[in-house]
Amino acid sequence: MIDAVAEDNVVLQERQRQERARNIIYRELMKQPVGHGSINDEYRDDLHPWRDMPYPLNRVGTLTRVTRRFLPNWVNIPKLSRKLLRRGVFEGFPEIQNIFLYGDHRKLRDRLVLDALCTIGTESYNDEWKALESYDQLEGVIESSTNIPAKANKLLANCLRYQFADFFRRQSPSPYTILDVGPGTGNTSVAVFESLKQMREKGILPPNYTNRARVILYDLQPRALDHTTQRLKSYDEFIKEIVRIQGNIGELRKSEELRRYEGRVDVIIAGASLIHNTDPYALFGALHDVLSHNGSIYVWDWHCGPSFAAPTLRLGKSGRREMALRDGKGETILSIGDYCEELCEDDPNLEELTASHTMDVTYEIDEKEAAMVIDNFRTWLDLWGYAPAQRVSYYPVHGLHERGAGVTGARVTETIDEALINNFGAGVQSKKGFNCVRDFLEGCVVQSGVQPAGTKTAYYFIEGYGDDYAAVMRESGFADAIDVPFSKVFYSFSTREDSLAHTKGSDSIRFTFGCKGR
Repeated sequence: MIDAVAEDNVVLQERQRQERARNIIYRELMKQPVGHGSINDEYRDDLHPWRDMPYPLNRVGTLTRVTRRFLPNWVNIPKLSRKLLRRGVFEGFPEIQNIFLYGDHRKLRDRLVLDALCTIGTESYNDEWKALESYDQLEGVIESSTNIPAKANKLLANCLRYQFADFFRRQSPSPYTILDVGPGTGNTSVAVFESLKQMREKGILPPNYTNRARVILYDLQPRALDHTTQRLKSYDEFIKEIVRIQGNIGELRKSEELRRYEGRVDVIIAGASLIHNTDPYALFGALHDVLSHNGSIYVWDWHCGPSFAAPTLRLGKSGRREMALRDGKGETILSIGDYCEELCEDDPNLEELTASHTMDVTYEIDEKEAAMVIDNFRTWLDLWGYAPAQRVSYYPVHGLHERGAGVTGARVTETIDEALINNFGAGVQSKKGFNCVRDFLEGCVVQSGVQPAGTKTAYYFIEGYGDDYAAVMRESGFADAIDVPFSKVFYSFSTREDSLAHTKGSDSIRFTFGCKGR
């Protein structure tokens, strides 16, 4: 018994030591007060190199917004660790300093730095989503420019019908608790209750269906909570209670309000919101904990392929990475054709070289992934205001004008759009690859000389694309989870849906379904 207590104390002390280390690193890297763009000037070149550049380069965002899986491809972790040590960040904390001094702690050291970077990346969404411009653009541009989000929300709701029917047939004294993570304009929750309304109209629900649902809305933006709450009032026959919780989706575990419902949530829904997060492993771990034993999760999101898997992308074997180390003159001193972080962890000489030089990583993608990436980049032309979306075709247009009964315009073939297509196609097929900043923003947008015709975006370019949610969910404790392409779910309900022939980008959407217990 005494040995067990002593062992528990050792574990607790180690956990506290690591938490102190993360906090020290975080405070060193960030200016105060914390906000996006508030990276300490000493680390600007490492983490936010385009911060003071002209639009749209200043909308790239901090590198900490890249998800945990891909972040080491963008940030030279060994070099950053050494810089922290040299600046005396851990002086006065010898038990932490030892982690950064001795080689046998490489794996732990890298993880602690990654943890701090992920916290910074998660918090970068606070300022972005608190900006009214972001909310207005979500409602007025992103969701109205294509009907894909509307279709995806409707399909997600359809997938929940059997689960709803099963609950309402049972005489449960507890309400059916739905957690909507990042409701935004409320479209996902509204689609769910619209589906319930249709079930009631068709006589599928039993007579005692009224006031049996509890809805928890979790969003950073108060305006989103207000708007969604107002829209859900149209479905008050179903809803017993609406709980509003304001918070960053990457900080679910810090919410005392949400903790009150831990283990009591029947289903989690999320529509195009979970990409606004840097650490999906921590996020899905928190969602797993809040679910009831038989709870499930229904998500759709923009996948957009590995758009930010590395600064440079190249056609090849999907997932393969090449790392080049360069000296101060830009000359390559070492190139590793099949790179992984474990090489540095196992080889102190390689870690030393990496920490002493500039690191460039190229990530290989296949043809299908390349199509998703360029679709994502072309969509960003709309968001940056360079090619306002033409609603009927969702093609970029420039110089909108009235013609006949509708609004039309010429595609930007002579300028940005054509340059992007040509540069991307040639770039990914070359050994050099295609760099999303150098070859897209600088090479296509800035060099075109075209001024944005629409509203400048409040969003940052780098977002949490590319992770396979189902794999992350299983690693986070879910008993089962699957990723399903948009098209497969769409055709399952094709008799109830209109044709999607006029939409673009549907391959970039994925549904993910998972359950906590078997």
